[in-house]
Amino acid sequence: QAGLGQVAQNVARIKGHGGELELEWQPGRDWRLQAHCALQRSRDASTGRDTGFAPENDGYLRVEWLGAAQWRPSAQLNRIGPRPRPAGDTRAALKGYTAVDLNLRLLSSDWELTASARNLFGADVREPSNAGAAIPFDIPLAGRDVWLQLSRKL
Repeated sequence: QAGLGQVAQNVARIKGHGGELELEWQPGRDWRLQAHCALQRSRDASTGRDTGFAPENDGYLRVEWLGAAQWRPSAQLNRIGPRPRPAGDTRAALKGYTAVDLNLRLLSSDWELTASARNLFGADVREPSNAGAAIPFDIPLAGRDVWLQLSRKL
């Protein structure tokens, strides 16, 4: 964030390209499969180096059981690829990770109860930090996380 008297300004020309693909398939009455994949590549046009911070690939695969009218169990496998460092950051690229989420939804006509376990196996999940920041080993995100949510339609 720019302080008083400072102006934020883009200083590099970045060239990027990428795409996303999302699929949903219901192989039978009781199952739904969803998949998502994103690929991107961004380069600093003046150096030819990767701009850093963002994974060149990420995606998920989700399976949901639809066999009971009120119960919706599902599992999701999330994959974030390695993230290169920007120019001037001498640290090794941030490793990618794979995390598994489980969800169980109980549905009725006017309410929904959801229990979730995210990052079930406690993968080391991190987001990149700037070089020289006060967080030299990047920004750790939640490990294993359990949630319970109750929603009601009004």
